Amino acid sequence: MPQEQDPDVQRAQQIRLQRVVDDVTASHSGEKRAVMAALEAGIARAGLSRQPATWVEATASEIVEGRHVVAFRERDLGIGPGVAGNGDVGGRH
Repeated sequence: MPQEQDPDVQRAQQIRLQRVVDDVTASHSGEKRAVMAALEAGIARAGLSRQPATWVEATASEIVEGRHVVAFRERDLGIGPGVAGNGDVGGRH
């Protein structure tokens, strides 16, 4: 039986992954392969596990098409505007 991951660790990883997606969305457009490479590089820099190739490709396609990908909603992660006790309202590190 697989061990469940600590919810706080999982939440931190989800926040880092969303920030990678946000950064790539802000800095890349056009060539899908370049966007895929930027996603993979950002994921590695963030210290996250490799994501499935299908996820990277689908996310890159959305970015190339001009759509902002939301992998995780801020309110689901307990961050962002409207979350009580949040010291990091919408900020980036």
